[in-house]
Amino acid sequence: YPGLLELLHLNIKNGILYKDITNQSFWNDLHQADQKFSSNWVIPDLSDLTQLSAFKQSVENYSIPNPESVYYIAGKSKDNRTPENYSIIDQSIEFEFTPEGDGTVTWKEGIPSQLKDINHVYYVNASHGQLANDKKFFPGILSILNTGTTYLSKDPETLSRNTLHNPYTQIYRSPIEFTNNAEELENSLFDADPIDYENSTLDKINVCISNGDLKYADGPIMVGHFKGEYIAKAEGDLNDAFGGMLMKRFENKVYPGSIGTSLFIMRDKKNRPNGALILGLGEQFETTGFTLSTAVKEGIIDAFHQFHENPSNDGEAFPSKISSLLMGTAYGNLSVETSLKSIITGVEMANKTLAAKQDEPYYENIIKSIEFIEIFADKAYTTYYILSKFHEEGFTRFDPDTITIKQGALKNLSIDYSSDKWDQLTIRSTKLWEGNSPHPAHYKKFAFSLNNGIAKEENREVTINKTQINTLLTKLIKENESEKNWDQAISKVLFERLIPQELKTTIRMQKNLVINLDSEAAAYPWELIQDTNVNDKPICVTAGMIRQLNQKTCLSKKIYGEENRVLIIGDPQLEPNTYPQLSGAVLEANSVTEIFVGNEFQTTSIVKGSEIDIMMSLYEQTYKYIHIAAHGDFDPTESLNSGVLIGAKIENGEIVKSFLTAADIIQLDVMPEFVFINTCYSGKTNAVDASFTYNPYEFASNIGEEFIANGVKAIIVAGWPVYDDMALLFADRFYENMFSGSTFGEAVLNARQACFSAEPNKNTWGAYQCYGDPMFRFKTKNASKPKVFKLPQEAAFELDNIITQTDIPQLKYNKLISKLQNVEENMLRFNLTNGQLLEKLAFANYSLGNDDEALKKLNSLLELDGASFSIRSYEHMLDIQSRKAVKEKDIDALQKITDKLKILIQELGESSSRALLLLNFMQRMAYATKDVKAFQSIQIPSLKQPKPSNKYNLVELVSIQSAALLSQGKTLKDLEIHLKSIYKELKINTQSNGFQEKALWLQFYITQLIVTKKVTDKDGKHISTSKIGKFLIGEFQEVWDIKGSLRYVKNQIESLEITLHFLPEDHLAKPILKELVDYCQEIDEKMMR
Repeated sequence: YPGLLELLHLNIKNGILYKDITNQSFWNDLHQADQKFSSNWVIPDLSDLTQLSAFKQSVENYSIPNPESVYYIAGKSKDNRTPENYSIIDQSIEFEFTPEGDGTVTWKEGIPSQLKDINHVYYVNASHGQLANDKKFFPGILSILNTGTTYLSKDPETLSRNTLHNPYTQIYRSPIEFTNNAEELENSLFDADPIDYENSTLDKINVCISNGDLKYADGPIMVGHFKGEYIAKAEGDLNDAFGGMLMKRFENKVYPGSIGTSLFIMRDKKNRPNGALILGLGEQFETTGFTLSTAVKEGIIDAFHQFHENPSNDGEAFPSKISSLLMGTAYGNLSVETSLKSIITGVEMANKTLAAKQDEPYYENIIKSIEFIEIFADKAYTTYYILSKFHEEGFTRFDPDTITIKQGALKNLSIDYSSDKWDQLTIRSTKLWEGNSPHPAHYKKFAFSLNNGIAKEENREVTINKTQINTLLTKLIKENESEKNWDQAISKVLFERLIPQELKTTIRMQKNLVINLDSEAAAYPWELIQDTNVNDKPICVTAGMIRQLNQKTCLSKKIYGEENRVLIIGDPQLEPNTYPQLSGAVLEANSVTEIFVGNEFQTTSIVKGSEIDIMMSLYEQTYKYIHIAAHGDFDPTESLNSGVLIGAKIENGEIVKSFLTAADIIQLDVMPEFVFINTCYSGKTNAVDASFTYNPYEFASNIGEEFIANGVKAIIVAGWPVYDDMALLFADRFYENMFSGSTFGEAVLNARQACFSAEPNKNTWGAYQCYGDPMFRFKTKNASKPKVFKLPQEAAFELDNIITQTDIPQLKYNKLISKLQNVEENMLRFNLTNGQLLEKLAFANYSLGNDDEALKKLNSLLELDGASFSIRSYEHMLDIQSRKAVKEKDIDALQKITDKLKILIQELGESSSRALLLLNFMQRMAYATKDVKAFQSIQIPSLKQPKPSNKYNLVELVSIQSAALLSQGKTLKDLEIHLKSIYKELKINTQSNGFQEKALWLQFYITQLIVTKKVTDKDGKHISTSKIGKFLIGEFQEVWDIKGSLRYVKNQIESLEITLHFLPEDHLAKPILKELVDYCQEIDEKMMR
């Protein structure tokens, strides 16, 4: 720990120990003398002591240059104890203390003699750690700064006259108290006063871990957002759960980013999730445990005040339980342990701050519990073991000591977040030297910093000869198609010459890079660097490379196009004898048009259009994206002469050019999210072009800077004219990836790789300067990138995840079916088919209500040699066959299927699922034969112990029991007593997520209506007849919001239709239940779309 020895008493001039702590014999003597704790001693290395000796000498020789301008404020220890000496007593070291000190430094040791001689010393009643914290001394300090005088005392006797007369008080060793709390540790080290909580005691935070979708969090969920980053991953899922609310705020630039900014949302408890706390985490590459704790603390305090300042929450308590993702672990490069500890610490700090405000009664309602929720199993298990360790260490309470499995929990082999991680390389232009002497115009110095979230290399400088570099670049970016225009040797020289020596090894590792540039650094094509000793491919082809500009984010609140509309401009019409038309740009524009039309975009395509056509189209509609293939030009002296050439004519023998510039885009009320400007090689085909030149690679950086500065989220600009065929390939591959769900960083990398694979000798792959957030995505209906599964285990986990996701209402049938089809395609492609996967495929289709496909898979499973077949699968097969027999009115087949199930029960026993199935079959038989007596003869089986794995089977069992109970003329009271006993068992034996409780009561309300033609809610309040329908639909909606499986809806429809069949025509319940059936069918149809 460098610096630790230097914090010890140095005993210079005024010290009283007279010991040379820089001599190793001093430490050996202490070690031998302290027999009681000898095993704990660590003897400093000679190198450390040599460094300490040099430091001591420099301090000893130091003289304050202007003592008349310097004042010393000496503190006073709160317990009159500052250590200043030691003794060896009974083979143990005992320290001696003096009241003349601030608890850490004695006055003799700390006060410079130069200041004491001129009476520039003041004394205050504050310990060492409180000298800069105690606000009551601030006016006195300010007075010194302003006038050189102050009301603070120069007489130490005024502090505590009754303790200074006896300067030596021997205090014997007392046990050292350790703490895991950062704030308490700091207070202990520097003798700072902890916050006074007015004798209130704060319990340890209780923590728990849940594995599931964030929508099912117990409390308002905390999610972090890095400054300037896009809403993606879990935060994107939260945005969907809130109906796009987060993205709207983000696009309007009223969204958290910096540390201390936050957004708190609370909703009705019926909603899932019922609240969110978005925390600004600051810069992605500067996240630490401390900054995370600070963000959590300030976010909770702000949320607390927002909650109580809202009149609608009058009398309500702030949530005592809060849920949290593992913030900072994916993109912030924090370990899971650091994230957990920092979040817990932040909540504790917020609790302490709020608990100190005893004058307000509602401050007593502090957060008592944190639920950590993680969708993937591997991180949930990791979290479990870390929280268990925290519990053992006394850092927090862990209850329940298990992983709570919730809806949406996903399985996985192992999560590798490396593809999502981006290191940040910062490049800034800097002065060649300090001072006003002129700098050579052809030399330039750049300062580099590389941050990978774990270590940071700062201010590594490189001085370059601009003329030399430009000569190399001109040669590399030559425009003669007959020559090879990719020179690895030059790229190797650029790598060696532009990248600082200290950073080369890290750059060679070819990790994803965000290059943060100022305007001067942005003018250089960093995409072209390559180290041929390591790889024969350029760095930007083997790893992601995205640019960002070091400038203030656009402060104006831009509105972005919401409709899927794109403007495509290709080869604007130019007058003859000015510049050549670009046939390649026409092909590209037409190809891009087809891509957008194929993705259901409203497409405005202006190919070979006039300047007027282009300007009219630009302003008469709003666009989400803009793509341009045309000539471009850059004038470093005049930005209005830089941009895309959309018109050219000859006047008075000279060519007059018209440009589409960033200034034109700025005037749009609705800003496009993304812009692609492609310049084609055919723009340099004849001598007429000699006056129309690019300043090499500066065009793209200038245009990119202008667009980003004014609110465009991402932009791609070609840095020099590129080959037509490669430009078309890059654009096609880029959009193909974006529309399949890839991030901006992934799509750019894949497009570069495609161009390099096709034509490595053409440098088109390096021409594109891509600015923006690497996590930016297109928001389209089809934005889902199919996964590739090469291992059976991967396919098995994906099928398990699909089955789990069938219970999430927001995931529609077609999306899950698409995932299912992708698994099957991978199974065929990589020959993965086995019995386990066939069975999972069958169950996935069964869960989605896709009975025909499920039966097909089960039959294939039966025919597979050596395949195992679970009892559950056999039950599903019988259930599907029974439904099919009812639909086909095949009574004989239905009877045979029922008999098979009875044999199964006879052989294996009556489980709750088999009892349910048998009752279903008997109901279906009665329904199919229109036999009321058969329906009335249904017997109620004994209720088996409910299990967590049979959550909705139990509800369906009660549904059939209700119908049977009614048909046999038993009383509602019998069912109510039965229902409450089931409910009690549920509460005792399962980790209820609310679904069972709500579904059971819904069934009871339906039964009430049928028996008494009235409905009484759980509180005994009667629901009016006119409102019963709406009440039941509302109750069903609550059940559906928790567990929205298609199978549950289909089972509910079947149960209600059978009940309706046996009700008299004039029964009050009939139209009401029909209304509920219609509502369920609407949900079914909506999910199937």
